[in-house]
Amino acid sequence: MQRHQDTIVQFLERVADQQEWAIKGLLDRSRAKEKLFSLKLAREAARLGALPPGMRYFQEQRLRTDCDQELTQWLRTVFRELWTDLRDFVGEVRERRLFPREVTGSNKDMVFNWAFLVPEKAVPSFRTRIREANARHSSGGLEFDCTGPWPPYSFTPPLDLEAEA
Repeated sequence: MQRHQDTIVQFLERVADQQEWAIKGLLDRSRAKEKLFSLKLAREAARLGALPPGMRYFQEQRLRTDCDQELTQWLRTVFRELWTDLRDFVGEVRERRLFPREVTGSNKDMVFNWAFLVPEKAVPSFRTRIREANARHSSGGLEFDCTGPWPPYSFTPPLDLEAEA
């Protein structure tokens, strides 16, 4: 403890009046793809309606296949928007490890796992932004699971615990 006293004191000063909040992005992949597909069908309705049935079927299948690539791009866009929306309310952020469904027990894929260090006075606004993001994106298969406050585990400095010789 004495060897790391300065590091520990600096850490405690840095996290004073702040809380750790975790946000996990959980994706229902099939629902998200269906939402993208229905949007694409709506945009292409006039063009597809003019095609013969067999041709229309193949064009719809192509649109469905394109949804895989669009889903990845859509997720990137949503992540950027969420980060932009939250950055004024947080002190620090850490990306954490993603866990498979077997670990989470969820039927959704974890697509991000972030830890935020949030000043106590900003917590209500931070949580409101998460609720608003859920309202915007849950119908498209993406939900934000926000938990906390937690002790600031994700922000602790590494300490060399080897005994000095």
